Amino acid sequence: LNFNYLFRYDFLNEKLEVFLDGNIITRNILDNNYINNYSTDIKETIIGKQTLGFKYLFFDPFKNKKWHSQSVYSWNANRKIRLVDFIPAISAIAGSSFNFDNRIQYDDLFFKVKQPLHPDLLNDNIMRIKTFNYPEQTISPFIGIATQHHFKGRWVVVNNFFYEIAMKNPTFPTNTETSNYNKINYMFTITYNLSNPNWSIFGEFQTFKNKSYSDDFFKFGIANLTSKNSQVDLNFGGSFKTTPSYTYINVGFSQRFDWHKDISEEEKQAKKDFNLELKQRRKQQKVEKKKAITQLADHREVYKKQTGGRGKFADIVFTLEPAEDGKQGLEFVNEIKGGNVPREYIPSVEKGFKDAMQNGPLAGFEVDAMKVTLKDGSFHPVDSDSLSLELAAKIGYKEAARAAGAVVMEPMMKLEVLTPEENMGDIVGDLNRRRGQVNSMDDRAGSKVVKAIVPLSEMFGYVTSLRTLSSGRATSTMEFSHYAETPKNISEEVISATVG
Repeated sequence: LNFNYLFRYDFLNEKLEVFLDGNIITRNILDNNYINNYSTDIKETIIGKQTLGFKYLFFDPFKNKKWHSQSVYSWNANRKIRLVDFIPAISAIAGSSFNFDNRIQYDDLFFKVKQPLHPDLLNDNIMRIKTFNYPEQTISPFIGIATQHHFKGRWVVVNNFFYEIAMKNPTFPTNTETSNYNKINYMFTITYNLSNPNWSIFGEFQTFKNKSYSDDFFKFGIANLTSKNSQVDLNFGGSFKTTPSYTYINVGFSQRFDWHKDISEEEKQAKKDFNLELKQRRKQQKVEKKKAITQLADHREVYKKQTGGRGKFADIVFTLEPAEDGKQGLEFVNEIKGGNVPREYIPSVEKGFKDAMQNGPLAGFEVDAMKVTLKDGSFHPVDSDSLSLELAAKIGYKEAARAAGAVVMEPMMKLEVLTPEENMGDIVGDLNRRRGQVNSMDDRAGSKVVKAIVPLSEMFGYVTSLRTLSSGRATSTMEFSHYAETPKNISEEVISATVG
């Protein structure tokens, strides 16, 4: 029974990983020696080779969005293998292996069996290998490099290159005495994910070579994800160069315990989403909004200021109402008769209303169109002047605008989306979430065309969302349409954020 384990943990940052790889073996050894008239039946548990190391990802081509961007025009283009796909992710690996099994390893050169030899089984056979150096516990530091390719579709290819130095004698008999025993190791793994995402097939080839020995191993099989973190696999493998060569069939089960990474990724994604939403909210608040007058209001404004000497006085009566359709700016009408307000002061009143339109009562948003009718007023021959009448118009406008039902207006955009039919439901649902009004859904060259009116403040990040919803197959165009009243809850939020 062979129990393998692998522990991996992000260390200091997300690119650096520390890992521990090892195994524990429990087995029975039965030896019947008829020549020396003895029989041995041994049960033992062995702590096998343990490997402790670090892995650092220093180049990741998948971080480059330009290299791996999706085509918005062709689904087939996203499936083809491109030259850039041959650029791999590269990691550097370093560590050491520890062999805690100090029993003699022997091979078919002497006993036709390749496995650790228990001391009770040596007896007279020890004379046959006494001229050779026996293995000891080893410490084997190594360095290596790993590359990984993700080809379009479902192919994953991994290459590992290692150079290892055994600081003790080799782990099988040899007549070459040495304290350093170097080994070059190469491993190639290829995986193909089937159409069912829970199933995959894989193949592996491994070879190593040193001064006096080399070997090749192969393995291939099929694996099934029984759950997110559990896997069952069946594989067939063997050795090419061992004499005699051997093959085996393994059935394995693996369980991943990845709490740290999962929590870290979830927290990171949540923080990323929060920051993105915050940035979009700030952009929405910065979208140019305007204020509109929705109803008629009558108002009288009396402006007085007396600080000693000549004071300030102005009195005006006016009507504030929405402008006629199609007209922009201030429409000013003077209906004063009989000189209650001298004619030379009328331009000052009009100027006061024009200036006040640029800084409205609701969070200072501009009013782009309104009509003011000056009905009546009065003045003082000493204290009244142009500035007094202008100030009276500005103050009076702010009071009258509240009574005239001033509302916040936001820019609305004409949006046209060209999408495959299978993605139309998701795209329309996303537009509804963005307070969009879908006007039509038509056919065009085998695709669907969705036309809608959507607030500009809700369209930040839309291109990215559209690509995600359609796997990069949908496109959109947008242009200004008109200004429309902002919903009350959105208006209150915008005013609160603007005023602070």
